[in-house]
Amino acid sequence: MATTLPYTTPYSRSALHTQEAARPTSTLAIVALVCVTGALVIAMLQLWLAGQATATITANVALEAQNSMLQAEYDRLLAQAEQLQSPPRIEQDAIRLHLQPITQIEHSP
Repeated sequence: MATTLPYTTPYSRSALHTQEAARPTSTLAIVALVCVTGALVIAMLQLWLAGQATATITANVALEAQNSMLQAEYDRLLAQAEQLQSPPRIEQDAIRLHLQPITQIEHSP
C-alpha cells in the first residue's frame, strides 16, 4: 500500500508544521476588540438614522410646499364660488341669457 504522506509514528508530530493564526489571548485585547466593534456598530447606526432624518425632513418640506400651494388654490376657488353665487352676478347672467322673471304661472287641474 503506497502513500504519498511521509510516515510518522503514532501519537507524534508530523514533519509538516502548520502555524496557527495569532489570536488575542489576553482579556484586555478581547475587551478592546468588543469595544471597537460596538463603537463601529453605533457609528453606522447613527449614520443610518441621520440619513433617515434627512429624508424625512426633505419629504416634510416638499409636503409643506405642496400644502401651501393647494391652500392658495382652495382660497382662489372659494372666492370664485362666492362671486358666482352673488345675486348681482346671477342677475347679470340672466340678462345676458335673455331670461325674464316669471310673471304668471298657469296651473292646470
